[in-house]
Formats: sequence, structure tokens, C-alpha cells
Amino acid sequence: RIPVIKFSDDSELNWPFTQQDILQKIAAADLEL
Repeated sequence: RIPVIKFSDDSELNWPFTQQDILQKIAAADLEL
């Protein structure tokens, strides 16, 4: 599948998110496909 959300270790997008938050966002994006 095509990754909808990309995070890198140095990305500023990482700071407010926990691992579970990221997994939930990915799961939500998958449901929208």
C-alpha cells in the first residue's frame, strides 16, 4: 500500500505525537482509502 503519512525522526511533526497516536492516524488514513 502507499504510505499516506510519513514521519522522520527529525520532523517537527513528531513532537506532539506518541507512537500510538501515529498508529491511530495511519489506521484512520487507511480507513479513508
